[in-house]
Amino acid sequence: MQEAIQLLFKTFRQVGSSIGVVRYCTQHGLTFPTRPIKGPHHGEVWWTAWSSALTWRIRHHPRYAGACASGRTRLLHSPSGGVSYQKRSREDWHALVKQAHPGSISWEEFEANQERLQRNMTRHPHGPARQGAALLQGIVMCGTCGRHMSTSSKRRARGRIAPIYTCNRAKLDDSAPICTSIPGGEVDRMITSLLLEQRTPLAMEAALSVQQEILPRAQEAEKLLHRQGERAQYDADLAKRRLMAVDPANRHVAQTLEDDWNDNLAHLHQAKQA
Repeated sequence: MQEAIQLLFKTFRQVGSSIGVVRYCTQHGLTFPTRPIKGPHHGEVWWTAWSSALTWRIRHHPRYAGACASGRTRLLHSPSGGVSYQKRSREDWHALVKQAHPGSISWEEFEANQERLQRNMTRHPHGPARQGAALLQGIVMCGTCGRHMSTSSKRRARGRIAPIYTCNRAKLDDSAPICTSIPGGEVDRMITSLLLEQRTPLAMEAALSVQQEILPRAQEAEKLLHRQGERAQYDADLAKRRLMAVDPANRHVAQTLEDDWNDNLAHLHQAKQA
């Protein structure tokens, strides 16, 4: 379990997004430990597929940074009798005790992750590049005010898409006029030429260093996958021993144990295939 959590944070340091973490772990056939609050496996440690929501919740929870927090959400009751939870801002939490127990990451890394996740949001002004024709989306800055410029596109003749860089933060925040707006086609061509000129042996060495960094991560994933296979084999053997030990006259118990055995055999088969 600790290895799976460590892999989550280590992969996030490399890829920088929840979707990237899920994609990496899914490609390697890895699962993640959870504890269901209802259903047949209530209260047990249950290994399930990775999801963006799961990794997002873990990286937002201060317990993994060694902190104890209370009052992070509040319960809301609807007129129809339903309930929902609303997140509170950190200033409204009941308590936050740092270094309450050993954490998987430091508090400094936890804070850096929160900032990184905030920047990953589409609506964030400094968010990552999205789909579009602009080469410098998300990284170009205004030469007048120093703010990040947004990108848009305009369809030209023969269906050609031309990018446009616009500094409109003052307009969005204060209803002020647009600071700067420039066509991006010529800028992109200049940057492309500059990047091609920088393809030196030094850049090739950097690419090789990245490859050397990826190799240990693949070895860690293989090690964790092997552990999951051993765990699945143990669960299958345990279910078989319980089934063989039950009184044949007690069909209800026997049927339940047989179902558990079949489930564990299925998990074992999946682990061996991965």
